[in-house]
Amino acid sequence: SGTVFKIEDAIGLEAMIYQRILKKDKGKILISLNNLTREIDAIALNEEEISSFTKVKIINIVDENTVSVVLIKIGDL
Repeated sequence: SGTVFKIEDAIGLEAMIYQRILKKDKGKILISLNNLTREIDAIALNEEEISSFTKVKIINIVDENTVSVVLIKIGDL
């Protein structure tokens, strides 16, 4: 449909871990943006391991294909 995905638009949004993030390593997240679901690389902001199917919040951009995320804790909602 010509919709352009800009990774910058993902900052502050919630996403789901698709492929777990290992300590100091990349994983993958699924994010819905502009009515499209995208899979992008992610690292944990504080270098922790985050399990698959866990909700996270996108904090910033690492590079054109990777974002950093933090775990959403139950009290943070």
